[in-house]
Amino acid sequence: MYVCFNRPLADRFREVARPEGTADTFYGLIHHFLKSVGEKVDFDQVNGADGAFWQGLQERVIASEIPDDARYDLVIVDEGQDFSTDWYQLLLLFARPEYDLLWLEDDAQVCPACASCDGSSDRTVVAISSSGGSIRYPQN
Repeated sequence: MYVCFNRPLADRFREVARPEGTADTFYGLIHHFLKSVGEKVDFDQVNGADGAFWQGLQERVIASEIPDDARYDLVIVDEGQDFSTDWYQLLLLFARPEYDLLWLEDDAQVCPACASCDGSSDRTVVAISSSGGSIRYPQN
């Protein structure tokens, strides 16, 4: 499963993803999941910059049982600098019990309306395994 913040980037990865994989934005993943379990998402309820609609979608996913066919053994997060801790926790719901996570971020590309960031220009790659190992590769 590949997840990012930017829709055109997700669209490009979707074009090259293997059939058993998926590529989407964070909220695209939520929307497609809710739709797959028969829940309607009414985008007419979006109220400008009010985050209540989006938070409500996240809560609906958290309250759902994630079926095995919606779980992945590899989770790749690109543009991680724009993901909140809540998003990270929610993404792990889609991970199989034995999973690997690849987290990519570049604080020089932070979206001001998204996550909080100190504005540094470090790029970080983190590889995490469900078995407990992790490797962090900061790159300047």
